[in-house]
Amino acid sequence: MGAVFPDLASERVRWLQQSPLFAEADRESLELFAGLMQSRAYGPGELLFRQGDSSSDVYLITRGDTEIRIEQEGRVVATDRAAAGSCVGEMAALTGM
Repeated sequence: MGAVFPDLASERVRWLQQSPLFAEADRESLELFAGLMQSRAYGPGELLFRQGDSSSDVYLITRGDTEIRIEQEGRVVATDRAAAGSCVGEMAALTGM
């Protein structure tokens, strides 16, 4: 698990405003959501979550990028990258899966 760092709500709101997932949200909603957020730093190669994990976490990438791997029967069948400003994990958080 990454280390937790304090963060300013205004910086979180700015990042949320730049994310397509939150593009339609009003400022008040973004401020409320930003108050629930935690900042974490992850090192190269560190795992955020595995495909199929149950989670309520949404990851907003603020620096760098992360690799996304889709696996079937233990083999990687597709890869993608999520750059700064992207959200990952939102489907698991929204569906509870």
